[in-house]
Amino acid sequence: MAARQPQRRVAADLGLARSTLQDWRKPVAVGAAPAVLAAWVETAEGVRWLHQRGLAAHFSITLQGAAGIRVVVPIP
Repeated sequence: MAARQPQRRVAADLGLARSTLQDWRKPVAVGAAPAVLAAWVETAEGVRWLHQRGLAAHFSITLQGAAGIRVVVPIP
């Protein structure tokens, strides 16, 4: 699928209603982050910071629990 195609064509190619495609393209609000934080996370510095935290979390989980999900979500 090439970029800059009309939504009607893309929806038809995917077998979707155009309204469904438009709903999928809307930004999704995640959690209740303050507006200032949400705006900062969309900057290059914010993205870099999030990537560093994700990498640090992955590294820590790998060292503590052999990359197991049990370290993140305790099993009752």
